[in-house]
Amino acid sequence: MSGDDAIAQAIAVYSVGYSRPPVGQQFKKGQSGNPKGRPKGSRPAGTSPINADRAKALLIEEAYRPVRVREGETVIVLPAIQAVFRAMGVSAMQGNRLSQRTLAELVSKVENEETAVLVNHYGKMVDYKLHWEREIDRCRRLGVPEPPRCRILSTSSSTRARGQ
Repeated sequence: MSGDDAIAQAIAVYSVGYSRPPVGQQFKKGQSGNPKGRPKGSRPAGTSPINADRAKALLIEEAYRPVRVREGETVIVLPAIQAVFRAMGVSAMQGNRLSQRTLAELVSKVENEETAVLVNHYGKMVDYKLHWEREIDRCRRLGVPEPPRCRILSTSSSTRARGQ
């Protein structure tokens, strides 16, 4: 049997079907099926680069998007995040333990953060007052007019300056 006869016999036996293209349309050895390929730097269709800042901006935009909420007979407009908190509160009051725990944790976290900010603010006011009391003492020793005094109200964490 010659080489041509062997090829002819192999072609006659080969059946075309699923995952079996005709011999003439098969990839040649060493040749890619997509010679140009996807260009470097391009992205597959439907994907876009979203960085963390953009995602945060989208989240904030959605959280504060106005939504309509029915409360009894009236319809009110609220930011979406407030509507979510309101629904969580209603669910918690109806006995949903997950909502109760989540709401309690959120409220506790916010209160702790606010307290920490107030304590930090108060500490800065005390440091400021101590600094200026030292400065006033220095001015007295040098015979220079004093700067205004500072008074801290501990009940409201506020300050008042009193001039001469």
